[in-house]
Amino acid sequence: MSSRPRTILRGVLALLALVWIAGALQAEAQEPILNIGISTAKPGDPVDIPLTISGAEQPRMGSIQLELTFPKDALHYVRGSAGLSGEMAEATVEGTPGDELDAAGMSSLTVTINAKRPIKPGILAYIHFRVSTDAQKGMVPLKAQSIQAKTLQGESQPLAKGRDGEVEVFARDETIPLIGCFFFTH
Repeated sequence: MSSRPRTILRGVLALLALVWIAGALQAEAQEPILNIGISTAKPGDPVDIPLTISGAEQPRMGSIQLELTFPKDALHYVRGSAGLSGEMAEATVEGTPGDELDAAGMSSLTVTINAKRPIKPGILAYIHFRVSTDAQKGMVPLKAQSIQAKTLQGESQPLAKGRDGEVEVFARDETIPLIGCFFFTH
């Protein structure tokens, strides 16, 4: 994939994350919320899933641990990286793949985010996957199983589970629709 489509894809992901953040802010949440993002890809493609924090204006989180599950035959974990909010908090992002959970072929991934400064609302991190070359057309769910947050001092911090994520896998011969924003194209 050349750098231009990848840049466009990251822009679309950032816009989707901002829409989720705005929706959560309108709900007037009293505690921060962790959302898992969505994306599109074809078999064999890399795909970046954003993790966003929304809700409370001043969460004082210093670390977050998220366990999520996804179909093992559809996605392969590559790595994690900090988003803008994570970079501002000087965060490190690590992923630890788990074993197959059950006969349904689900894999688990524990994402650990440790920050040197308080984590604020925004795009916290990206989870980088590669779509299996054998992945079938359809939706691939990314479901949060558990979320834990702590302050910089190590005290437990409330963090609500927001939306689960998904990857829409298109067939190899299909064109993935590009979403454009009028304000960015004029």
